[in-house]
Amino acid sequence: MKLGSAVLAGAIALLPWAAVAGRVASPQQPANDVGSTSPTTTMTGTVQSYEAGRSITITTQNGDQKTFSLDASSDVPGAVAVGKTVTIRATGDASSQFATSVTVVEAKTPDKKPY
Repeated sequence: MKLGSAVLAGAIALLPWAAVAGRVASPQQPANDVGSTSPTTTMTGTVQSYEAGRSITITTQNGDQKTFSLDASSDVPGAVAVGKTVTIRATGDASSQFATSVTVVEAKTPDKKPY
């Protein structure tokens, strides 16, 4: 009986640590997004400016310019450059958005038809 009580008391003592452990950022979740409830959005546009590890600005097809913050946890390929078309996955609200990933959209080459 004493052993069961000791195990139960130990488990109860560890509960606060389990709650803290659940808030640690995972590799898929940026460190500054721990516990965030911000919705995730996806946008495609042409890169207007890009500063590695700091920010990226795109112009969408309807002409809107959007700037996203970047940091070391953002997944950004080396092929990102001004003039490229990219798709950005981001969190945050309209006033402050953080890019979690950037993907370069490859230009489609037309199918060659035999004559």
